[in-house]
Amino acid sequence: SAALARAAGLPHAARFSRRLSIRSGLTILSRWPVLLKEERVFSAVRPSLRHPFQGETVPSKGFLFARVATPWGELDVYDAHNVANYPAAHYHMLRMTELFELAEGVLELSKDRPFVIFGDLNSGHGDKEYDLFLDLLGLHDPCAPAGREVCGDPRRRLRIDHVLLPAAVSAPKARRTFDESLSDHSG
Repeated sequence: SAALARAAGLPHAARFSRRLSIRSGLTILSRWPVLLKEERVFSAVRPSLRHPFQGETVPSKGFLFARVATPWGELDVYDAHNVANYPAAHYHMLRMTELFELAEGVLELSKDRPFVIFGDLNSGHGDKEYDLFLDLLGLHDPCAPAGREVCGDPRRRLRIDHVLLPAAVSAPKARRTFDESLSDHSG
């Protein structure tokens, strides 16, 4: 992420610490200073503990919070990564628990502050856990204005990477910005 930050001209960063997890992938890069950072590992038992030979056996799932000092005021930024489904096991209830914990964290840390949520939620429009998460926080997805997908990857059934905003915030026209060369899926 340091090379990506330099190449993009983003000198400030918040990262999920190595003491909490290995290879979580949670990083927030910013053009502006990070004033405050908090990281949380989701409390639910990861599938690797129940299915040790399937899925991700090492990375922890959770969210990273950073308060960023922008020229327009402070902005709370969240980066989240939720458990994925695997061919022999689906984790809708576990992911619902994680998304509920994320919603509780946003309500606790941001109260009446402006915020944005980024992340690999491993679910999307039409998934009950994703739709419930949007309802819990009153969020909208700028990549699906009026329910019409504009950022999806034609090679995938469902977009699982998201940028979510409070419903009261108007968003610029959204688009997919990079392909799988920077990640295991497009963003």
